[in-house]
Amino acid sequence: MRACLLVIGPIALALVSALCARSAAQEPLPRPPELVPVAQDSRPLPAESAPAPAPAPAVPAESAPAPAVSDPPASDPPPASKVAASGGAPHVVGAPASNGAPTAAPRAALPRYEPRYHSPEQAIALLRAWSAGREGVDVELELAWRTRAGLPVPFLTLGKSGPLPLRERPTLVLVGALDGLSRSGSEAVLAIVDALLERPQALPDGIAVLAAPLASPEALQRAFDERKRGLPQGGNSVLVDEDGDLVADEDAPDDLDGDGAVLWMLIEEPRGPLVRGADPRFLVPARPGDGPRYRLVREGRDDDADGAFNEDGPGGVVLDRNFPVGWSGPRRDPLGGTTPLSEPEAVALAEQLLARKVYAALVFQGHHGGVVLPGAGDPARRAPSLPLPADLPAFERLARTAAERLGRSTAPLRAWQVRDSAAGAGAFADWAYTVAGALALEIAPWGPDVESRAAPRARNEAELVSGPGALLVNDAQWVRWLDDERGGIGFCDWHPVELESGARVLVGGWEPETVDNPPEESLTRAVAGCDALAIEFLKAAPTLEVEFEAVERRGELVRLVARARNRGLVPTGLGPEARLALKLELPSDARLVSGATEQLLDSLPGYGASPRVEWWVAAPAGAPLAVSAEDKLVRRVRVEVRP
Repeated sequence: MRACLLVIGPIALALVSALCARSAAQEPLPRPPELVPVAQDSRPLPAESAPAPAPAPAVPAESAPAPAVSDPPASDPPPASKVAASGGAPHVVGAPASNGAPTAAPRAALPRYEPRYHSPEQAIALLRAWSAGREGVDVELELAWRTRAGLPVPFLTLGKSGPLPLRERPTLVLVGALDGLSRSGSEAVLAIVDALLERPQALPDGIAVLAAPLASPEALQRAFDERKRGLPQGGNSVLVDEDGDLVADEDAPDDLDGDGAVLWMLIEEPRGPLVRGADPRFLVPARPGDGPRYRLVREGRDDDADGAFNEDGPGGVVLDRNFPVGWSGPRRDPLGGTTPLSEPEAVALAEQLLARKVYAALVFQGHHGGVVLPGAGDPARRAPSLPLPADLPAFERLARTAAERLGRSTAPLRAWQVRDSAAGAGAFADWAYTVAGALALEIAPWGPDVESRAAPRARNEAELVSGPGALLVNDAQWVRWLDDERGGIGFCDWHPVELESGARVLVGGWEPETVDNPPEESLTRAVAGCDALAIEFLKAAPTLEVEFEAVERRGELVRLVARARNRGLVPTGLGPEARLALKLELPSDARLVSGATEQLLDSLPGYGASPRVEWWVAAPAGAPLAVSAEDKLVRRVRVEVRP
């Protein structure tokens, strides 16, 4: 990985040590060759230069045919000389022609996104078909990155056709379901890409979109396969010993009552922390004298006879806990990986961001229905406070914009408010902000208020408190959604089941595709507005302009007064190390009389302007005098005068 651009305080040492530890402790991860555009035309590759096909997940027969470009092998990339000889990198599909001219062959109609749950194979089939692009849109599909099990980690880049390569443009990043559970997040990213391809006029000049709808392919494949059983926990295929007994995945949840779903289980215990509430479907914290008391676990047996139930099931590292900033370590959070960035999927995403000028990164996942700012730690526990105070107004402004486009509550949330401390550690959004310097937000397509149509029902709010991820400890919003919008459908009432030991437990709880992900018939509503949100963030991209406010010649001397302006809503740079560089460029026959050749100024806020900068220059008549400006999140711009 290339060097990080911005690290806050002690994060620097943590990041460096994490990368060193990963290099020393693990085998090398597969890395792709440099991206080289492939000419987009209908001609097949010459036989002597066509890349050899490699095994890849099967694409359903009913899906649109893929372009005649093969995936690369999952092994080491070919030497650079072979890539150059073949005329392009075989893993890039659908890049524009090198001369920028449109191809002669007519383009077939692109398949449209349909709001339903797609398997990873079906999603990749859509991306392949979309990589053919359409008139006026440049598209590149990268399939080189692979998981440890060999599944592709796809990245699709698109932007309005223009002379500037996509990878050199300021970029909006869209990430789907890095938590490995939120399949609605993957669908949201697919829906956005489809909308942008259908409305290329919404793409601003000189801006790119990088879409990663399958950010955690192995976990999403398992989530799709087990979607009716409710088993997945969001991890990839790496074996993880969650209970510390030196054996991995030996105590998985089980379907005790044979109903085809693995739900939740209440075990009666004298010191249990929960009791059934006034609404007996849901639980409330136990108070002195309450009973009977219960412990809540996933449905299943104690397969390893250690007295705990289902504490070490299938599924490995959760990628949204595998980034260096705030990473907990394997003892506190086994699902965070053995080291930061231990997983190739996390490395792939990090490399993509560090190779571009990413001004915003939106992560679509979660079931809180809101917009979450970076900062996994609770300030009451002295955790790092993110975003930094200087950047907080920009984050809050963009978060409100996102919520408005989605029709959600406009109050931005903090990560520690929607997940526990372990699940919030090592989050991608925190890393994307503090290291990559991007304005990063988590956006949940699904939540209890997404389908709200009826007025809230009167309930005893004292009994409706937030609880674990299963939301079986009463949560007022979800209870209302269940009753008012679903008529109670989606919840299995608690019923007794006898274990092999003779003990009796209660099994029930939320059914699959109700809370973690919406029912498929609700997916249209869940992804509605995500395209408008993305378009708004494209319009908000920081755009630098340099304007001369004075150009005066007085004999041999020339007085120049210039300033930079930001024409976008996103600042031109974030973090304490971001600086706007304003530089005077002179020809060899001119000399600076007064002023500094380069001035480092504060990054410009949304729609902000820099202070005026003045120079006196001795230059012959007609000599080219130029001023350039550059910042972390924007491209360099240059304006020239010849007084």
